[in-house]
Amino acid sequence: MKPITALRELNFDVYLTSGGQVKYSYKGEQEPCKSKIIPILNELKLQKTEAIAYLKKEELYKTLKKAKDELNSECQDWEKVFDYLNSHNQELSLKIDEAQERIDNLWKEGRSLSEIGEAIKEWKEFNLEASRLFKLQK
Repeated sequence: MKPITALRELNFDVYLTSGGQVKYSYKGEQEPCKSKIIPILNELKLQKTEAIAYLKKEELYKTLKKAKDELNSECQDWEKVFDYLNSHNQELSLKIDEAQERIDNLWKEGRSLSEIGEAIKEWKEFNLEASRLFKLQK
């Protein structure tokens, strides 16, 4: 999103608060040039709804990436894990699928990042359990 990118290029941190408000803070050493910043902030205010959606999506991707990175550090061969689950523990396989569907539904419903984060945490834990079970059977 143009105003967020422009502010970040000028050394601003732009983020969502836990209450879902767009906030920004300057990270640079020298005082920012107000004649450059004011038009960008005005544009950001006009596009507040889009900015919130953009930052929310960005935060969701960061949360998912972190969970996937943690899972990938735990196991490198998820295809074998899921093959094992499908033949030996369909109940856990179903829990993983349902957790993924819950994440998707919470996102589509526009639910809070904390709710989606909890669903991602649950999804990650089910996957970690699957990885541990697969390793035990070797």
